Amino acid sequence: MQNVNFKSIDDFIEVLPENEHAIVKHLRVILMDCIPDAIEKLSYNVPYYYRHSRICFLWPSSVPWGSVQLEGVQVRIL
Repeated sequence: MQNVNFKSIDDFIEVLPENEHAIVKHLRVILMDCIPDAIEKLSYNVPYYYRHSRICFLWPSSVPWGSVQLEGVQVRIL
């Protein structure tokens, strides 16, 4: 994926490869079901989830993360 600045999370999800697209959509539903008052926003060009502070983020491997090589979709609890 080329370096793109997304305007919304939906724009972000639409350009993901098919396998990452499905995983991110599914994880997004799980997160919002478990934490319905979470705020979802883009940071570092990937979705972050907040409540009183950062909760977690979803980082697909197709989005560059410096020189780190990723596989699949990273879910990091902060």
